[in-house]
Amino acid sequence: KLYNTYPDLSVTLKTGSTEYIENQVLLGKVDVAYTIGSLNNKKISYKKVGYEELVIIGQGIDQYTRFNDYINGKNVLVLSDKCLYLSLLRNIFEDLNIQQGEIIEVGDPESLVQFALMGMGISLVSKRIVDRYNINNYLEVPSSYRYVDLYLITRLNHKFTPIEKQFIELNNSLSDIIEGM
Repeated sequence: KLYNTYPDLSVTLKTGSTEYIENQVLLGKVDVAYTIGSLNNKKISYKKVGYEELVIIGQGIDQYTRFNDYINGKNVLVLSDKCLYLSLLRNIFEDLNIQQGEIIEVGDPESLVQFALMGMGISLVSKRIVDRYNINNYLEVPSSYRYVDLYLITRLNHKFTPIEKQFIELNNSLSDIIEGM
């Protein structure tokens, strides 16, 4: 819709860890970003725009699977060692006094899901990923770890351009459509 309205518009989308994205904002390489969680940087403006529900995926999960028993000693599959989900999962292992297996970095989300379902380890993912890949068997994480906030971030005192405002509005409407599916 934006490209139809503004044919010469140039938009660059970047992905990465929350730390990477926040650094890109601070360096002025990105003006507006969405992050999962925050590092509470005093030079960044955070606006909470929603939350993600987190679950564990892996091989052999059924309705009788007990969370603590299942994750005990399992290898952990992550997209990056700087991944917020890895930090959350480490907290779960530590707080529940559960042994963690090796950390295995996987380059892309599709491979991460396939490796987890093949039994190469477990992964903490958003419920949207579970829905996207039609994963029927997953474990809900304990309630104190289940939700993580989503933020729209900018540098402090950033003034949104009209196009940025339209982009955010369109993104919000797309999120509402996706949530409704």
